[in-house]
Amino acid sequence: MVTEQSIGENVAALLRSDDDIAAQLSRLLSKPNNDAPVVLHLVFDQVTSLSSVLGRIQTGFGNKSTTSASFPAEVAVYLQNVLRHCQTTLAHLQTAVRRFTAYEEGGLFARMWKVWRSSFAERGLEKILRSLEAHRAALNFTLLLIDR
Repeated sequence: MVTEQSIGENVAALLRSDDDIAAQLSRLLSKPNNDAPVVLHLVFDQVTSLSSVLGRIQTGFGNKSTTSASFPAEVAVYLQNVLRHCQTTLAHLQTAVRRFTAYEEGGLFARMWKVWRSSFAERGLEKILRSLEAHRAALNFTLLLIDR
């Protein structure tokens, strides 16, 4: 059974993960002589947008004394599924960012971009970008349903 507490905990965990990824991407993209692909900047924008939506969901749950009966069970199940898929996408992105960060911190920035592009091609980043866009849209839709 999907409970409001489990949804709230999942949102809070996603928000922490999303904020961590956003901070790492921000540090990477703000480096001097950054030659990051455009798609990485777009991924960063989606990560920060997702953080905003998750924050609104978390605030909504915190400001209301809602119960699981306050919105249809189907909405709760839908939201839980979206959150689960979003967590998977963020886990993939986190893995890629960690791999890149480890090389970048070693001073191999330019060489790492070649490794980055071959091991985690821009196609992969574009797939993550599309997934983040879909998750953000689904969560915005869910907010509309919850706020009704």
